[in-house]
Amino acid sequence: MKTQYGGYLRIARGLRVLGAAALVSLSIGGAAGAARRRHHWHHAPAPPPPPPAEIDPGQGCQSNPAVVGPCFEVQGRSFRDNKGTPSLRIQPARSRRAPALGVLPSGAEIIPACLQDLVQPGVEVRGRFLVCPFTVATRRQMQMVCVQEVRQLAASRWDPATQQWITMASTPMCALEAPVK
Repeated sequence: MKTQYGGYLRIARGLRVLGAAALVSLSIGGAAGAARRRHHWHHAPAPPPPPPAEIDPGQGCQSNPAVVGPCFEVQGRSFRDNKGTPSLRIQPARSRRAPALGVLPSGAEIIPACLQDLVQPGVEVRGRFLVCPFTVATRRQMQMVCVQEVRQLAASRWDPATQQWITMASTPMCALEAPVK
């Protein structure tokens, strides 16, 4: 049972027998223990990441100096969203709550030409996207990427009259052209 002063009643009863010297040593140890619990000592925080390199659309995707990690494949849908920057996003399949991947730089996205032609407001493109990261993946934050290639591409648009998705085009693969040196 705890007393109103934060100590335990059982310890307080036992101290009557031990004497005042024990009381002083226990109270010092108890205070230090409480300080440790209160301050939650942790290891030093990780150093901040180095500032990102400038994104150069002329360098392509995989060879861009701003890429911070290995390229990876994402199966999902690509669409234009008017709720912020970047407007071109890739939503991973089967993950409604996961944040989408944002394609940079906004307005001059580094994506294959076939994807550029198909992605418009009201149109979504499904497929397997090979993307290269411009930012490190962080929980609950949009990761910025470029698109190197798209496989199993299928574009559809929403028809409000029939309330259905209508397939516009499909292709097995399209890739970003090699940068001109």
